Amino acid sequence: MRTVSGILSALKQGVVDRLWTHRSTVQDGAVVHRAVHRAGRPTEFRRHLMTGLLTFTGLVGAATFAMSVMATPTPPGSSATLSRGTDGGDILLAKPMGAPGTEALNNTWGSASLGMDSASNSDLLVDPYQVEIEISPGDTLMSVLTQAGIERGTAHALITSLATVFDPRGLRPRQRLELSVVPERPTEPASVTEMRFHPDNLRDVVVSLTDAGDYVAEEDKRVLSDHLVRSEGTIDSSLYVAARNAGVPMPVLGSLINIFSFDVDFQREIQQGDGFALMFEEKRTEAGQTVDFGDILVAEMTVAGEKKRFFRFTDDDGFEDYYDAKGQSVRRALLRTPVEGARISSGFGKRKHPILGYSKMHKGIDFAAPTGTPIYAAGDGVVEFAGRNGGYGNYVRIRHNGTYKTAYAHLNRIDSRVKNGAKVRQRQVIGYVGTTGRSTGPHLHYEVHVNNKQVNPLGVKLPTGKTLKGGELARFERQRAEIETQYAAIEPSTQVAQAD
Repeated sequence: MRTVSGILSALKQGVVDRLWTHRSTVQDGAVVHRAVHRAGRPTEFRRHLMTGLLTFTGLVGAATFAMSVMATPTPPGSSATLSRGTDGGDILLAKPMGAPGTEALNNTWGSASLGMDSASNSDLLVDPYQVEIEISPGDTLMSVLTQAGIERGTAHALITSLATVFDPRGLRPRQRLELSVVPERPTEPASVTEMRFHPDNLRDVVVSLTDAGDYVAEEDKRVLSDHLVRSEGTIDSSLYVAARNAGVPMPVLGSLINIFSFDVDFQREIQQGDGFALMFEEKRTEAGQTVDFGDILVAEMTVAGEKKRFFRFTDDDGFEDYYDAKGQSVRRALLRTPVEGARISSGFGKRKHPILGYSKMHKGIDFAAPTGTPIYAAGDGVVEFAGRNGGYGNYVRIRHNGTYKTAYAHLNRIDSRVKNGAKVRQRQVIGYVGTTGRSTGPHLHYEVHVNNKQVNPLGVKLPTGKTLKGGELARFERQRAEIETQYAAIEPSTQVAQAD
């Protein structure tokens, strides 16, 4: 009987292992069992499925054992009776007279079917366990909790408590929730003792069950400190590859490109041998882990042998910008390129029109790009026209001041916020590349108007931004000297990017 019991235990544990992955950890001196379900089904469904399979396995094993007992010939003049061994196990003993003991068989059946389910793996269904839930697109907090087997009332209480420190609508795909669950018992439903959530790298949110049966949410913000990092690189294949090899994070590279977008056309002007250098802030935890990035303090680009360096500075009005050593803002009234990742397919000047078939003045520049590519406002201004405009197709014209206007044609779609009279900001998306109107393929036709006359966008000298003077300039020079000292004291991470 002990051998058969061991076989049944092994069979049953095999079923369990197919459904669950078990991990036990010690937290605060207590053993915590973590059960991660292989099938990915809701917790409540998995628990009932597991229980049914365990019971079925025990019943099949018990039936097999009973049939073998009844099929085994009993020596004449004797029978079998069930006795309790000294070690607590059941053993069969022969007795002189009579048929096999019916009561003994019944006891054996009960021991094999029900006893195995209630004893061998009772810790699996009673002990607290951890559940990890990953948010998928379209999920809500209520849906993922109920799918994990949490009753709607409990889920609602958890969400209500969480909302006091974090808006549940802010959940994003691939974020994770960690639940500490006490399984249901004959007299008590399943309960969640704790829900832990990491909205971002800067904070943790914990919702805990109190002794009074209420849920209380707490937000733990990590203490961060700023650390300065200096990086340099020489461009051999692309700025992206050079920055990556120099250890520049992608968010910081995006900021570097924005700083120089007024002076550098990154699609056409960057060449092999050009370089960059910068000093930026890393935000680190007390354990030294980098979890976020701050501002670029120094930004430098060398393009075609010309070096330009800018320093971050906040003026007396509280506006942050980048200035050269003389206190001249990096900003220009207009961007050089209002669409990213495009190539110039047609320049400014006289050409043979691809549709009309005769020579005609081309009063703008065409940027070829895939349909749907965002188009940015070249500068702050007011929308003078937005709509259909003959051969231009979908067309937007922006008045920036009394001298400058820009126009954008053949748009696939105009942004819903862009209407006649609406104010727009520099780099605001105003529409998307298309091929409406008289067009042979998706592209942006871009014009710059000076005193209502179209001029070459690549040749026009654009007005500059703010120039620091007086007390602002003196404060900037002191701050610049301090930044220069910090920059010189840090060893740069340097690596030439090779072509892929």
